[in-house]
Amino acid sequence: MTNPARRLQMIFARWSDAYTGHTSAHSAREWNSAPSVAMDQHLEAFRLLLAIGDSLDYLEAKNVNVNVYRAAYVEWTKIVLNNPNAWTTALGREAAFPEHPIAHLDTLATVLDLDRPVLHPEPEAKLRAVVDQVMELLGADESISPSLREYVYRLVTEIRTALDDEAVMGSFDFAEGAQRLWIALFAAAGQSTKMRSKWKAAASGIFRDAGVAALGSLPSVGLTIAQIASTAS
Repeated sequence: MTNPARRLQMIFARWSDAYTGHTSAHSAREWNSAPSVAMDQHLEAFRLLLAIGDSLDYLEAKNVNVNVYRAAYVEWTKIVLNNPNAWTTALGREAAFPEHPIAHLDTLATVLDLDRPVLHPEPEAKLRAVVDQVMELLGADESISPSLREYVYRLVTEIRTALDDEAVMGSFDFAEGAQRLWIALFAAAGQSTKMRSKWKAAASGIFRDAGVAALGSLPSVGLTIAQIASTAS
């Protein structure tokens, strides 16, 4: 399953590879050539930062010293925001993607490759119930951004369609879909000003302990989400 640090590293690499000499962030991140792609990448980067923050909490709870990653986390966030640089000012690759924070991200990705709990999906009925709950929250909570609302709606629609259509069910990766939804629900909880606890409860409803049976006839791939510990808070 997706390692949030590894995935963010891939996004940073894509952006930095676009730098030839001096390049603006606006151009390198495809805001000029493919704005919808740029939007999706930046939304994903913010979700990954949330996931990495939860991963650091998980490691810290196991008495792992994460101080260097906490400091680097600020720099990763600044890279996503292109702070303090101007979006249209041409910069060199090193100025846009400082060496040390990128190196720490690579190290954290290796740590998370080695230490993430393996969890299994809830039964099919549970996943259906969570999908229904999320749809209700989307209709009731107007405090989350339109872009995140659209993303969550698209995820639950994909999962619901796969649950209802036997032809789709066999080829749909429910483990991956459920993990993406899990991260998106915590992003919604972070944005919500009215229903934060309900969004977190919906996220917690997707998974339980590692002894839970797989989703009946659905793929029995285990879900490896390092930040799962935060669902209990």
